[in-house]
Amino acid sequence: MKRIRVALISQDLRQGGGVAALNRFVYKYLTSPEHAAKGIVFDPKVIAYAPFKYHPDLSVSVLNLFNHGRGVGEATVNTDGVPQVLIGAVFPELEINRYRPNTVWKQVLGEFDIHHFITGVAMLGYPLVSEKNTVQKKYVAWVASTLRDERAGMLARLTPPQRVYEDAIVRRCEILEREVLTHASHLCSLSPYTQTILHRRYPELSSPGGVPQSVMTSPVDTHLYRPLQETDKKSADSGYLLMVGRINDERKNVPLLLEAYTIAKSTLKSLPKLKLAGDTPKPALVEQRKRLNLENDVEFCGAVGAEALPVLYRNASLFILPSLQEGLGIVLLEAMASGVPVISTRSGGPEIIISDGTDGLFAENNNPYDLAEKILDMMTNAGFRRRLGEAARRKAVQKFSVEAIGGDVISIYRKVYPELF
Repeated sequence: MKRIRVALISQDLRQGGGVAALNRFVYKYLTSPEHAAKGIVFDPKVIAYAPFKYHPDLSVSVLNLFNHGRGVGEATVNTDGVPQVLIGAVFPELEINRYRPNTVWKQVLGEFDIHHFITGVAMLGYPLVSEKNTVQKKYVAWVASTLRDERAGMLARLTPPQRVYEDAIVRRCEILEREVLTHASHLCSLSPYTQTILHRRYPELSSPGGVPQSVMTSPVDTHLYRPLQETDKKSADSGYLLMVGRINDERKNVPLLLEAYTIAKSTLKSLPKLKLAGDTPKPALVEQRKRLNLENDVEFCGAVGAEALPVLYRNASLFILPSLQEGLGIVLLEAMASGVPVISTRSGGPEIIISDGTDGLFAENNNPYDLAEKILDMMTNAGFRRRLGEAARRKAVQKFSVEAIGGDVISIYRKVYPELF
C-alpha cells in the first residue's frame, strides 16, 4: 500500500466560510476508502498560519518581543475531524509577514509529497515560493478571487488617508499573489467568474503555453446536506428564512438583506423569522437590527458547528444570499442539496449555479425592493417553493456532488505528480 502525504495549505479552518468547506471536502475525499482499493492511502493535513488571537505563543510579535525567547512555533489542532498544523510568523502585525516562509514552514512542507493550496486568495500559498522567486516545490493552486477584488468594497469605504495606507498593503501583497499564481504547476479557478477576474488582474495567466489551468467548482456532500425527512426531528422553529456565511464580511452585503426583510415583513406580517449564521455580528449589524425594529424577527446564530449546520439548512423554508461578490457560493450549494429553495443576487459565482425560475431566483444587487419581492414570491406560494427546492436538490446531486467532482482532484494530482502514481 503506497502512502502519499498531502499538504493542504490554507487558512485556519476555524475561520469558517467557503475555504474551510473546500478543505473539508478534499480531506474527506482523500481519506475515503475507495483509494485503498487502488493501493493508495492518502495522508492529508491542513497547514496554515496560526492566527495571533488564537496562538500568540507561536509568533514573534511586537507584543511579546522581549519575553518570547523561542522563535516561531507550530501547533497541531483538530477542527471538525480535520488535522491542522498551525505555524506562527515573525511580526504578524504586518500582514505581508503572515505569508512569508520561515524555517518552520520550510521544515513542515518538506514532510509532504503533494502540495495543494486551497484559499480565497493566493498569497497564502507564498511559503511554496522562495524569496528569490524560485519554486521550492511543485504545487496545485485552487483559488476563488484576487486580493484586489476581495477588498474592493472595504477600500471604497475608507477615508482618503486610510485608503492610501491600505492600498499600499494590497499592492505589496499583489506582488506575492502574482508570484504564487504564475509559478503554479496547475491553477484551478473556483468558477468561470473567478478565472475571468484572475486573467483580468494578471493577463500573463492567459498567455498560450503558460500555467496549466482548469475550472473546478466546489462540490457539496449531498449525503450530509439532504432534505428534511419524515424520520427527522424538526426544529421547534422550523420554516425560518436563512443566510449562512461570514456576515461581517462587507462582500456578503447583509445590510441589504435586513432592509429587504423589513420591506417584505411590512407586506406579509406572518413572514417567518430570519436566521443569520456564521459569525458573531459586529455592532453595526446589531444596531441596524434594532433601528429596523427586527429584534424579535432576526436571530444572530453565531458560528455553527459542522454537525449542527446541515440540520440548520434542512429546517429552513428559504435560503437567501445577498452578496456583492462571490467566487462561487458554496452556501448556495449546501442549501440546494438540502432541498431548500434559494434566492441570490447576481454576484459572479452564483450565475453558474442557479437557473433563474427553475431551481432558484435571482434578485437585483443593492435593490432591497426587488429582493423583498422575490422573498414574497417564494413565501406566498408553497407549491412554487417546493418545486424549486426539489429542482435545486436534483441539480446539486447531478452536477455538484462529491461523486461528480471528487475524481477531478486526483486527475490533477496525477498530471502534476506522475511519479507518485
